[in-house]
Amino acid sequence: MLPVVTASADDSAPSAVQEISLDSTGVGPQAVYGSSGVTQISFPQPAAHLALSGSFVRLFFSHSTNLGTGSSAVVAMNGQPLSTIPLSNSTAPGGVVEVRLPLNTVSEQGPNKLEVRFTMHSTAQPAPAPTDLYGRLDGQTMIHYQLALPQSGLPGLQTYPYQMVAEAGYSQTVGVVLPEQPGNEELGTALRVIADLGRRSGPQRPDITLVGSDRMGWLTAGGHPAVLIGRVDRIPSAALNATSWKRSDRGLTGPDGRVLGPDDGLLAIATSPWDHHSPMVLITGATDAALVKASAALVGASGLPITGDSTVASQGEPSSHEPIETIAINVGSPRDLLPSESGRYRTSVGFAAPPVAPDAASQLDIRVPSFKSAPAKPTFLAAELNGQRIGTASIDPSSGDPRNLQFSFPGRVLRPGSNGVTFEFQLRGSGALTGSAATESRDDTLTGSLVLPRFPSHSTDLRTLPYPFFFQGSPHRTAVVITDSGQATLDAAAQAMLGLGARSAVPPPHLDSRVGESNLPRGSDLIIVGAAPAPGSGELARVAGRLPLGVSDSVGTLQQAQMSSGDLVLWVGGGKDTLRPAARALADVQLRGDAVTVDAAGHIQIASAVSSSPAARIASAGLPKLLAVLAGVLLALVLGFQLVRPRREETA
Repeated sequence: MLPVVTASADDSAPSAVQEISLDSTGVGPQAVYGSSGVTQISFPQPAAHLALSGSFVRLFFSHSTNLGTGSSAVVAMNGQPLSTIPLSNSTAPGGVVEVRLPLNTVSEQGPNKLEVRFTMHSTAQPAPAPTDLYGRLDGQTMIHYQLALPQSGLPGLQTYPYQMVAEAGYSQTVGVVLPEQPGNEELGTALRVIADLGRRSGPQRPDITLVGSDRMGWLTAGGHPAVLIGRVDRIPSAALNATSWKRSDRGLTGPDGRVLGPDDGLLAIATSPWDHHSPMVLITGATDAALVKASAALVGASGLPITGDSTVASQGEPSSHEPIETIAINVGSPRDLLPSESGRYRTSVGFAAPPVAPDAASQLDIRVPSFKSAPAKPTFLAAELNGQRIGTASIDPSSGDPRNLQFSFPGRVLRPGSNGVTFEFQLRGSGALTGSAATESRDDTLTGSLVLPRFPSHSTDLRTLPYPFFFQGSPHRTAVVITDSGQATLDAAAQAMLGLGARSAVPPPHLDSRVGESNLPRGSDLIIVGAAPAPGSGELARVAGRLPLGVSDSVGTLQQAQMSSGDLVLWVGGGKDTLRPAARALADVQLRGDAVTVDAAGHIQIASAVSSSPAARIASAGLPKLLAVLAGVLLALVLGFQLVRPRREETA
């Protein structure tokens, strides 16, 4: 049990909470070494306006043992000190503290920088080397934004999805509710929304159930947030009546008298009319085209702002998106929290990136500002990406000119989805600023960019997921095929979308979807979720036969392969005990190769050594026999030639 220092956050459970952890940003755990060190982490701004109170940071920390009086960790937000945590042997193995964030310390327009300064005085004899002293923030460290509610008390769409998910560490089931026998567009909308939840929810990632049968039984039971999806004529009347939109002779009419157009999508939020407590979001419209527009607006693909209790989506999304090739990096300055002391300073920021080829060359370009007039001057800089050092440089502390640095690294250092870059400075103190130097304008922000190669558009390596399946600029569309309508298979499909969404750098694209169809769509990359088909049963069986491991109910598998048509297939397979764990494994950033197996406990085993199709494996297994036969035939020919040759000489 970790010792808890203090808890100053409000006791009441917030109704709309956004939480962002070091792990979810990609930054991960951070450690500083020496008697004095600072770590600074840039967190994204809140998704909506903050409530007057209730926001806090929760620190999970550890540090060196045998620390004496005066050892502490000072916590600051955007340069404003908030709290001092005393460090002692009781907190050395690990401690937890919550520090309240006054509203005036948090920015709603830009990143918020959490800073922790460790000061450590050791009582150990002999005195330890400076590198033996350390302070560490674990990856669970998070910022907790309490989002403001309108006067009505109902969260607006601008707080989606955070009004539907629980705080980190608590479970929450969200139902994505479809009509009975949903159409392909309704199912595709549901899967897109689930993938977006995986992308955005971070440590608040919910459990998802895809309700495809007995939806009224599920809704009337209550107790869970819900996303209702369907054309207007297939949405329950009670759910629609709970919104500010009503059916009329002219059609679906909003509170301002606006009539929903035939191809307009509608997003609305309301309180469940069945339990009068749970939040409920509706995605609807009169046509399939309207559903596509509404889902694009909800996931942020159309660029349409969503606010209030309803939004009409009249515009579609761009037909294609250029791949991400440059990512801007903007972090703080070593002046921020160490005005005059020597020590180590780490500044980190998270970013989302698409997958790149593992061996492709990537590059980090950074501009190091001048620190000539600073009281604490950097003498050394190291750059880390996802905890791996990718470059170092010495810095002349007396130079008055900025310096441009370039560090190259292989693509395998990057992760699909969340990544973190950290710059560590070694600072040499020289006293406080005085006179005009203390007031002069300073351009000391560390800026830069990551230059990425294009990702391999037809790679079968699992590490490149969710691309190309989630790349809207691909010449191929993506279709999701769920092999049967059983609840276990539907929920596995939901888990697969959550995992793929968590690996995505951008909103998920529109997805063609279908359940249990024997005729697979032509000219589409396929994501197939479900158990093994019966041998010889049709197209699904033929696809399964071309996979590296085949498909079996006895073991969960994740496999990618390219079909003879050029289309790519990702198959999430398994039986009743292994299908769901296999789907959940898609969120694991350590996936490698073209195939892995997943057991019922979720343990992943890479099977990339078995990279050929079953037919190729049979052929390769028979190759030694074929070579032996050919060798025998050749030997017989040689012996026959030797027997015939003397007779010809005698005849001559």
